[in-house]
Amino acid sequence: FFRIKMCLLSLFLLLCGCACFSFGENASLYMASKSLYNPGGDPLKTPPPTGCHTRHIYFVVRHGTRYPTLKHIRKFSALHALFSTLRPSAPDLQWLPSWRNPYQEEDAAELTPLGVEELYHLGQRFSRAFPEIFGSRYTTQAFPIRTSAKARASQSGAAFGFGLFEGRGTLGPAGYLPLASNSWPKQMDRLLQFHTSCARYRAHRKWIKHNEGSPVGQWRKVDYPVVRKYVMQRLGGNAEGHAEALTDGVISSLWYLCLFDVAVFMEENRFCLLFDDPGVLEIMEYGDDLEKYWSHAYGYGINARMAVDLLSDLLVTLRNATRVGYLGKSSMNFAHAETLGPLFAALGLFKDERPLCPRAPPAERAARQWRTSRFLTFAANIAVVLYNCTSTSSPEPRWVVKLLLNEHEHPLPFCKDTETTPPYCALSELQEQYSAQLEGSFEETCAVGPAVK
Repeated sequence: FFRIKMCLLSLFLLLCGCACFSFGENASLYMASKSLYNPGGDPLKTPPPTGCHTRHIYFVVRHGTRYPTLKHIRKFSALHALFSTLRPSAPDLQWLPSWRNPYQEEDAAELTPLGVEELYHLGQRFSRAFPEIFGSRYTTQAFPIRTSAKARASQSGAAFGFGLFEGRGTLGPAGYLPLASNSWPKQMDRLLQFHTSCARYRAHRKWIKHNEGSPVGQWRKVDYPVVRKYVMQRLGGNAEGHAEALTDGVISSLWYLCLFDVAVFMEENRFCLLFDDPGVLEIMEYGDDLEKYWSHAYGYGINARMAVDLLSDLLVTLRNATRVGYLGKSSMNFAHAETLGPLFAALGLFKDERPLCPRAPPAERAARQWRTSRFLTFAANIAVVLYNCTSTSSPEPRWVVKLLLNEHEHPLPFCKDTETTPPYCALSELQEQYSAQLEGSFEETCAVGPAVK
């Protein structure tokens, strides 16, 4: 029954454009990086130039929808005592005093059933879109799979691979094909979990999340009083008598309960009711995006620089794929939002002209490009497709690439080659554009030293 429910939800989101919430128009679009994956209908597919054939696809994929982490599950359980003393006046909140935490500690941060489905169907769609690549016989050299050491990443890789090659194996009635994957211990993983293995970054992120002087700390000073006031009004009853208990930490936990109500249970009429004002939703979404901007993206240079090994691996793999005898057909990497965010920054994607600021006016907030609910959702993915182009006018092959973001073509603005039409771009231009990003090493970037400026 639950699997059927998941499939119906996926169809529902596709038909509604993730906009079918009862408490406000397009409310689910405010869920920031905890948004469910939705490719938004049929992606635009521009045929490759004449004489071009797919040679290699390089993937970086975020894990699918997951359960809350152990830290958050325990924070949710700690709210039982507070909730039991509340007497909400609103009829739609009468359930709150008797609420019990539905999340089990043994499920912490694991993929949900929907998270598995997201990656499985994603693999199926790529298999259909690129038969030249995925119609080939599977070997570990042709299709290397790498994941972070986290279970949700390796599970995502397994589900994606099953979708790619379903029915191509010899095991069982489904023709299951076992796929190999590799990972590194998290403290040594400079490719997919560099946010853990980079010592200087760990100190930097701790400051962003917990220091009142950081951009996130300043945002809380400005916007949390507005949210707290609304939540107390929404609760009504004896909420005023518990004002001191409704700390910033409690407000944050209530917001996470809303996010995971939607992500895990498709339940929009429970904790999300406490934030059912469009202005409040915008505040909370902006706060999430602000935190990701400063800790994962353009806020500080270290965020993009620590992705140097991943960017280098991408460029080297594409260059190697142009050589005669190269066996690789697709390189697949499964990791986290903390992996994709720095990679996006290293590639210059979704960059605002002005940095995101805690006190940015409403118009500037609304116009921002860094809006993670559109590109850094669960199961978010980036794919660079390499094509080998031949013609009778030249004995040498021409190599072009196309960038896909969440299955949609994304033209690269720096491509000026007159022989190549967007969204296609000459591989040489891609290599030249990002070669400067490879200056400096991971060790130099991550060595513990003075505070990040």
